[in-house]
Amino acid sequence: MPGTNELLGLLIIIFVVWLFLKMVRVAIRVIFFVITIIVILGAVYWLFLR
Repeated sequence: MPGTNELLGLLIIIFVVWLFLKMVRVAIRVIFFVITIIVILGAVYWLFLR
């Protein structure tokens, strides 16, 4: 049977991995959002301001 320290360490590691994956998902969404805005602005510039 693992001790309290081992269980606490395991819980902390699981929490850190979960938090890291959440941050990666948010970062990917932000990157896609920025790329979408850049593409839309580029299309508007190419169509109207050329």
